[in-house]
Amino acid sequence: MSKLVTIQNTQLPVIEYKFQRVITTDMLAQGYGTDAKIISNNFNRNKDRFVEGKHYFKIEGEELRLFINHSSLRGLVSKHTNALYLWTERGSSRHAKMLETDQAWEWFEALEDSYFNQVILQKNAHKDEGSGLPEFRKAKAIEMKAKAIQIQVENAKRIFEWATNLSDNSRQAILAGLVNPIAGSEVIPLPVIKEKHYTATEVGKIFGVSANKIGRIANDNKMKVEEYGEMYLDKSRHSNKEVESFRYNEKALRKFEEILVAEMEAKESKQV
Repeated sequence: MSKLVTIQNTQLPVIEYKFQRVITTDMLAQGYGTDAKIISNNFNRNKDRFVEGKHYFKIEGEELRLFINHSSLRGLVSKHTNALYLWTERGSSRHAKMLETDQAWEWFEALEDSYFNQVILQKNAHKDEGSGLPEFRKAKAIEMKAKAIQIQVENAKRIFEWATNLSDNSRQAILAGLVNPIAGSEVIPLPVIKEKHYTATEVGKIFGVSANKIGRIANDNKMKVEEYGEMYLDKSRHSNKEVESFRYNEKALRKFEEILVAEMEAKESKQV
């Protein structure tokens, strides 16, 4: 469950990106007493006053799909969103200044005290604890970790460019496996597997046939679709390369059984 912060009797989920707290356009509009469209229009009309990475972050593509599956954003951002803008403290301040209303300024001040600055207060509270490294070395370590995470995100993107048929669960699991060990925590949650999936080899053992036969049946009956399972990234049996491999669900097992039984009955009828 995500952490919540109360701002003027309104509970906000804590959203962090690149080691700092940020806020979505919808949340900002709600607090400022305006419409999200007005926030977006003000930004578009004054883009030269905003610097990406300083006032805001823009997330899109594969990174966006995985980011909005995080517990703190689940249900807050539509899965059909093409791009997500996350506003930093400085970006939120710019929007309050453009709106120039009492409500906007009052809510921004509350954000400063109870949302953005809480990270600074927590760091100061633990300043003398931990490893004892000088503060500049700690900051450098955080910077290096952020760069390492970004490299792994780029590595994941390159994998997804050629492994185009991977399921959402597989993509999330790959990114989690690359990022979480560096972050030292579950920054990217592992997907919840709701049903067991079987490789062609495992299915073949169940029915006493070869994996190649299972593959042929699946191809002939167009079974390598979401209805019957998911595409995973597996190590090739013939090399050290990783390849896309389809894994089958329980519905697929019933379909295989139906097809194999029909084949057996057809053979027996011919013999008679």
